[in-house]
Amino acid sequence: MKRKFISGLEAGDTVDDVFCVQSQRVQNFKNKPGEYLSLTLSDKSGSIDAKLWNYEPGIHDIPTGTVIKCTGEVCEFADSLEIHIHSYEPVDKTAVSPADFLPLTPHNIETMQKEMAAIVVSFSNPYLKQLLGSLMQDKELFQRFSPLRQPRSFTKPISAACWNTA
Repeated sequence: MKRKFISGLEAGDTVDDVFCVQSQRVQNFKNKPGEYLSLTLSDKSGSIDAKLWNYEPGIHDIPTGTVIKCTGEVCEFADSLEIHIHSYEPVDKTAVSPADFLPLTPHNIETMQKEMAAIVVSFSNPYLKQLLGSLMQDKELFQRFSPLRQPRSFTKPISAACWNTA
């Protein structure tokens, strides 16, 4: 279970939490020989850049879509926050809740459900009306899917790489 979301991080915070690896790339140091790993980490509240300074090829390769538990420190660089990773370990996706990584709608779920029900009632096709009405009356099914995601046309999937939802 996540303890602190990215949107709540501040410079100077210590991090010991799970994140989805949204992207990663190996970068060359500008002023010395060697490489570091630059990552974009995400959760349901947003994304943040992260750096693994002690990168070793073959040892510290972290595939995109991996969920990792990392420790580190939140630093400010070029007016943006980033995490300097001290250590990390992959986490089995079954050990975390997808709801901690998929964005939630900012709208009231109950209001949206009522609006959807009104739209279904207005359908002229009786078969479509009956089908959608049946799905909406299945409370367990409807509640299982209604709070998890915003419509894709209104948001970019933040952690879609972890659950292949994009």
